[in-house]
Amino acid sequence: FTLTLTLASLTGVMALQATRRVCFWLALHGGCLGFAVLIRPIAACLILLVPLLLLCVWRVRLRLTWREIAARLGAFLLPSVLLVGGWQCRNALIVGEPVISGVQGEYLYFYVGAEMLALRDGMSLDAAQQRLFAEERYAALPPETAPRRMLALENDWKRKGKALIRQYPALFAQATLRRMAKTMLIPGEFALSAYLGAPPETSGPINDFLTLPFRQFARKWAQERRGELAGFLGAAAHLGLIYIGACASRWQLGRRRRGGPRDSRADNR
Repeated sequence: FTLTLTLASLTGVMALQATRRVCFWLALHGGCLGFAVLIRPIAACLILLVPLLLLCVWRVRLRLTWREIAARLGAFLLPSVLLVGGWQCRNALIVGEPVISGVQGEYLYFYVGAEMLALRDGMSLDAAQQRLFAEERYAALPPETAPRRMLALENDWKRKGKALIRQYPALFAQATLRRMAKTMLIPGEFALSAYLGAPPETSGPINDFLTLPFRQFARKWAQERRGELAGFLGAAAHLGLIYIGACASRWQLGRRRRGGPRDSRADNR
């Protein structure tokens, strides 16, 4: 997902900077976004937002004609619509509804809803998820009816998730802010360890450094859990590089804007 979004960003910048083969870069841009949607459906909002941003740039800044804008929008939308629309047609034939993915209900109930219950009852997210799983009753699904049955389950989970949000709007806002903070500020080494099959760790190096005596901290992380410490340092370095790159890019854009045409000519020389 990160790779496809990075490629989409690269091809989008190339399309904005190009003076020739603009439609080619726009088609690659739309195709990368289409693949990103197939990997994680949350990227579908970009296919709606990006054309609006491009329209503003082309019409307001570049003063393109409506015919040129239509041609460029067509080059962008064609690959993304073919990729995402083709997948929706496939799902319509198999499960009866042209959905992009059925994961929305599962995420809304077993992740968002479980996090709200964890905040309400003062338990861990895993415990809240286990409680919700225990409340559900599943039976073996025959192969010929499994896709449609799973869609019905997803719709039911979506309904239950929305009911929890309506019941606890303050907890939903708190859980949303917590997820945003985790995404932006936490390296994510626990999730990486879970994907690799490592046992869940309830306390990371930073929390242990602040709470444990130094000798106990050194014995735990420098001797007993060297691999986990290396994973944490790698994830933290990766997160730091992302923010350093973002700040450096912002500083460079501001420098070029303040320097004006004179600095641009100097750079070209």
